[in-house]
Amino acid sequence: MPTQLVNLDAMIPREDFEERESANLSGSRRTIMEIRVEDLELGRPLFAALRKPDFQRVTANWSPEKVADFINSFINEEFVPSLIMWESNLNGKLFVIDGAHRLSALMAWVNNDYGNGSISKKLFGDEGISEAQKRYARQTSQLIEKIGPYAELKIYAQKPETAPSTETLIKARKLFTSKLDLQWVGGDAATAERSFFKINISATMIDDTELAILKARKLPNAIATRALIHAGRGHKFWVDFDDAKQKEIEALALKAHEVLFKPILEDPITTTELPVAGGSYSSQSFRMLIDLVNMVNGVTPRMWMESNKRVKAKTTERLPEDTSGDETIRFLKEVNKAASLISGREAKSLGLHPVVYFYGANGLFQPAALLAAIKFFSGLGHSNLLIDFTDQRHEFEEFLVHHRHYINQLAKSKGSRTRPVDSLVALYEIVLREVKKGSDHSQIVKALKEDERLKDLEDIRDEDRPRKKFSKEVRSAAYLKSAVEGPIRCDICRARMRSKTISADHRIRVEDGGLGTADNLQLTHFFCNSGYKESRHSQAKESCRAKS
Repeated sequence: MPTQLVNLDAMIPREDFEERESANLSGSRRTIMEIRVEDLELGRPLFAALRKPDFQRVTANWSPEKVADFINSFINEEFVPSLIMWESNLNGKLFVIDGAHRLSALMAWVNNDYGNGSISKKLFGDEGISEAQKRYARQTSQLIEKIGPYAELKIYAQKPETAPSTETLIKARKLFTSKLDLQWVGGDAATAERSFFKINISATMIDDTELAILKARKLPNAIATRALIHAGRGHKFWVDFDDAKQKEIEALALKAHEVLFKPILEDPITTTELPVAGGSYSSQSFRMLIDLVNMVNGVTPRMWMESNKRVKAKTTERLPEDTSGDETIRFLKEVNKAASLISGREAKSLGLHPVVYFYGANGLFQPAALLAAIKFFSGLGHSNLLIDFTDQRHEFEEFLVHHRHYINQLAKSKGSRTRPVDSLVALYEIVLREVKKGSDHSQIVKALKEDERLKDLEDIRDEDRPRKKFSKEVRSAAYLKSAVEGPIRCDICRARMRSKTISADHRIRVEDGGLGTADNLQLTHFFCNSGYKESRHSQAKESCRAKS
């Protein structure tokens, strides 16, 4: 699955199927059987009539290369499958049931908008287009320059004398006789929706998680995930809620997105200033976010996913649809709470260093490691054990840094998604227990291997396996291996920090006469500066009182 994805979601507006359509079973009128390329220009009647169902996945699953290859195929009159459409008998709008990526790619080419043009800005706003989205738009545009921009070919077709070559002129003339064939789904809106899922399931074009979210689109976990992946921007899947709740959802989604996905992940990695949740622009991040939303809100698969299996055990209460927006807001607040615990600039933030916790020895982001850290530290927070952890944090993290290959091994041996989470949490629990006992690294490794949950751990490291070429992953791993040894450290707990989560603290507190001088300044984690320092200060005062 490509990680560099072009966001073409703005090309075809989303719209909900009209419920009133169900009363009219006459089906589409099939007024047109083909689309010509000039019909896709902004301002043309057909452009204005095109829609995609609001439950359809985000049109952002093609890489720059795939977009360019498809446009090249269309220009060269290679085979392009028919689009499957449904026409609303109520308002005459034309819904794309299958082929939204193909059609959107052509519309992007025709209107010179690969995610950062005027059409995209109308949907996302100038502030809503991320640097990653702009980057992939530029990459796509550069590839298109080699093929031939639509505006240039149009001029050559209209003014043949301006064409630079006979070959280019032939290409331009063929372009304006090329067309996309259409097939039509008859029946009402419900029939069209069933057709969408049947087509995509049979073609295996959508993975199980994305398909489940599409079907559960009115549930709070699905709405929250879609808000998070685009930082509360783009199409509003929460548009049915009142204005105040819409704004709150967007603000919460933006806040969590900034904590999780900023700064933008470089490829290959050449900095330790990494996002705690990897890249925001991939199918991996979409799956990770729904897992995160579900985990912090106590949602199990049986509560929201459809299943063909008969459940013999007691019936699980199903997650109800969110009709007011209150549950979506509650879900997003829990995500923000979890995100701010591990990162961010709040007083309670631990400021976990991404290289230590979330990126394996192979240089790749590990989604299960993020989920495991949130689960582990949330548990410590609920048990009021974060103060004790901070006492041991330096040694705890030193072990993790020198045994980062264990994250890769557990993730591979336990399977994908959330399966490795409990094993990683067990690893953290054992390491913390052993560090508190004063165990050295060899004793900690022995304790880990003696635990039944961690029997798959091996001493061999991924970076020791032979390779012939330096892949991006290898280069990222090599950089992180070197860079992790020399970061800024917290002056209180001595664990690693990154610049995004550094707090300036008074060595001698202001209450105790400390001044704002350079000699009295220390750099710390936010939690070390507030919760830990104040707790230890209070304990010291209580101890003094007891002695007196």
